[in-house]
Amino acid sequence: MTRRLEVDENGLAVGGFYDDIEGVETPSNWIEAEQAGIGVGWTWDGSSWVAPEEYLISSYDLRQSRDHLLRECDYITSRHSEQLSLGVTTTLTNEVYSGWLVYRQALRDMTTDYIPTASPEYPLEPE
Repeated sequence: MTRRLEVDENGLAVGGFYDDIEGVETPSNWIEAEQAGIGVGWTWDGSSWVAPEEYLISSYDLRQSRDHLLRECDYITSRHSEQLSLGVTTTLTNEVYSGWLVYRQALRDMTTDYIPTASPEYPLEPE
């Protein structure tokens, strides 16, 4: 079987590896990638693979980092919700709480249409 790597319109490897399947036409953006070490972040120049100049953060690594940031602020938003449910004085104003909700949504959104880069832009944590 021939292993192939999905590339975007610029030749940047963005997807996982795929094996040819007998009887299934291979899409034109799946490029043969048998050489060891080729992966996300490499570029297909039309005739050969070009290694990235610097380490690119994969979608998987970005999700791991993002999930860690979400877990770190879980207690802030859950505490506020619990305080409201109990009818006790909250430690956050509604404005600050909304800022945390916006931040958490921005963290979740950063994996949508992510293109591997060496320096992903993370949203700023509210003050």
